[in-house]
Amino acid sequence: MERLRTAVFSRAIGDETRIYQSQSQGERYSRRTEQRTGRPLTSIDELRRRRSPVLLYANAPPAQLQMRRWDQVPAWRQQVLNRP
Repeated sequence: MERLRTAVFSRAIGDETRIYQSQSQGERYSRRTEQRTGRPLTSIDELRRRRSPVLLYANAPPAQLQMRRWDQVPAWRQQVLNRP
């Protein structure tokens, strides 16, 4: 179950590609290699520790949210104050 959740998370948050290059030389040769590795932009645990929440929804790009209490949103506050 955890593996499935990680795979879904990775697709939702996106990946970064890291490029590792190495070079070696000898008397008669020179070799240069390049390796590309993909990894998630951030881990599930890193998102949990953030102070500001991130919304992951379907195929939409991740959105950083600003937390507010219900009384800080004028429309919600008005609804509560207008109750009979």
